[in-house]
Amino acid sequence: MSLQTISDNIKTKLNWSDIITAVSFNKKKDDINSLRQREWKIYSKAYNQFRVQLNAAASSHTGGVLFVNLNDLGKAVKWPSFATDLLVKPNTRLAELSCIDEATQSGEFVDERNLNGDLLGTISDPRVERYIIDLPGAGALHYLCEKTNRSNMTKEELVTIENQRLEDLGSRIALWCQQRRVFKMTVTYHCGCGAIQHRIKTFPLLSKSTDVLEVAKECANNTAIHIKLAAKKLDYELQVTTAFIGNEQMCKCRPVEMHNAVGTMGCLDSRVLASRFDQITHCNFFDVFIMNEMRQSNSLFSSDFDYRNIAVANIKLSIDIVFGKTGWGSDHFSKNQPYLVVLFAKDKVQSDESLAIFDKLKKELNSDTAEKVKYYLVRTDL
Repeated sequence: MSLQTISDNIKTKLNWSDIITAVSFNKKKDDINSLRQREWKIYSKAYNQFRVQLNAAASSHTGGVLFVNLNDLGKAVKWPSFATDLLVKPNTRLAELSCIDEATQSGEFVDERNLNGDLLGTISDPRVERYIIDLPGAGALHYLCEKTNRSNMTKEELVTIENQRLEDLGSRIALWCQQRRVFKMTVTYHCGCGAIQHRIKTFPLLSKSTDVLEVAKECANNTAIHIKLAAKKLDYELQVTTAFIGNEQMCKCRPVEMHNAVGTMGCLDSRVLASRFDQITHCNFFDVFIMNEMRQSNSLFSSDFDYRNIAVANIKLSIDIVFGKTGWGSDHFSKNQPYLVVLFAKDKVQSDESLAIFDKLKKELNSDTAEKVKYYLVRTDL
């Protein structure tokens, strides 16, 4: 199966009439329940089929987690080259820092600019091979920590903490790029970003505006600047840009008014691409990048950096979106029709780390939600 087939597969993922119907959803004439019903008609067959295929490929289970080998999953979905098509190629030199949103992971963006604000191009080519690193709001909430839980914090204190933590994030990303010889990183932002909305509501002192798109752009620029500065400290030539993901790009995967992911991918193996996974399975998944590959002993936060807690918080965030008012809602999934959480690990070390993340996640979910979630661990090296 060729990469061109993967690219073309997106065209058959949804019928264009279905897309038009979903995008033209009118809140005044309809309600979210009607939209959920329409979306479920589009995805139910693919979701149910893939759930059966996942279970069929599972070789064992422990503690409620099913173990799946990537090659076995490829056989189950009848995609012979699944193991290679799902991963970026070894010579990939481009990367994108995106959001966990299921509509921002295709590699398609517009209005790309350098850090001086100069326009570099009007639209990207989603067929170009690139890593996709997904963090909520492309780093907009990375500053959150115990210190920011205090209600009496001044703007200066918040800004100091954010800059420190973005300096740490930038250092990790720049080193990750250097190790893979990535020469360009694009930080993207988009309309209606939930992470940005949370930031504005919870920490109004941090933003110059209450306009979500304006703040999203501001956060993307800030994150990009910290990545560039970190690359300079490493004496590594890394081009860093920002770019916008508009409604036209997002609506190819979901309607503007609703998140329609049927599962969350957690990628300890940074080579795994959510968009390829979606195209092959005909489903939509949130994608959470788990920063186990970005551990550093000389980091500002090496002593308290816990990628497992960060991973659990971000996966839980995606589940909260799904079960919330802009997702499928609390009644859509059940024990017999579960929401899928799939972690991808490239070796035994990452496999053990995945199990620890699952254990932490289960403790974070309330009992009603927990019984509606099913857990899978996919080994990409088997």
